[in-house]
Amino acid sequence: MLDAHTLNHPDGSAELLRFGTHVLRWQPTGQAHPVLYVSPTAVLDGSKAIRGGIPVCFPWFGPHPTDTDAPSHGRVRTAMGEWGQRHPDRGSVTWTGDTFGLRLAATLSETLHIDVDVVNRSGSPARFELALHSYFAVGGVQQVRVQGLDGLAYLDQLTGTRHQQGAEPVTFAAEFDRIYFGRAEGAAPVRIEDPAWARQIVLNTEGLPSAVVWNPWTEKARRLSDLPDDAWPDFCCVEAGCVGEDAVELAPGAGFSGSLTLAVEAGS
Repeated sequence: MLDAHTLNHPDGSAELLRFGTHVLRWQPTGQAHPVLYVSPTAVLDGSKAIRGGIPVCFPWFGPHPTDTDAPSHGRVRTAMGEWGQRHPDRGSVTWTGDTFGLRLAATLSETLHIDVDVVNRSGSPARFELALHSYFAVGGVQQVRVQGLDGLAYLDQLTGTRHQQGAEPVTFAAEFDRIYFGRAEGAAPVRIEDPAWARQIVLNTEGLPSAVVWNPWTEKARRLSDLPDDAWPDFCCVEAGCVGEDAVELAPGAGFSGSLTLAVEAGS
């Protein structure tokens, strides 16, 4: 059984894990459906990264740039962090590596607020990537519209080509894997419009200019052992972070802070 801290508030509940420095669940009061998706076949014994909730990709995103034996998306997803503060409506976990230290703090109210702090513990400048790999439960991904990414440059990871998002929302009609760069501080929030469940999931960020949008669709879902073949319509990933050209370089001893605030609003 994974070591968990349950957060409770009149407006909802959430669950924070030491393993992976991972927010596993968030259930706002009055919501008929989960907000965070967790695969029904996710491995929850600490032997591999958990498919669902909000995993932390750090200190790199995707494959390691030079070490083919290094784990995808960094070491935090499969590492055991250490508890920091634990209170009824908030908690934190820290992870310490050779170069970086990371602290994730979750605070529950009518929103779920996540703070991430990074420090360069080494004696040399060091570069990191970070993504809060949020899986969002939806009533049918084919109907979902993601607003708030218009005008941004993006890398299509399926083709390796760069493009610019137009004014139209992001929609899903096939496997989808894009990294959007350079969201400005103070920009309008990203909104996941989910008409099947008549709601919008709203993402407000600070210090996290990248947005990664992903859905495996049919073929890739069949290749993922910890995701049922027919589960791909049940979620989409919209991840806040600092990835690729938005990666951060820290001087020795320097720190970085970013945050993600999630809310649920009624939608048509």
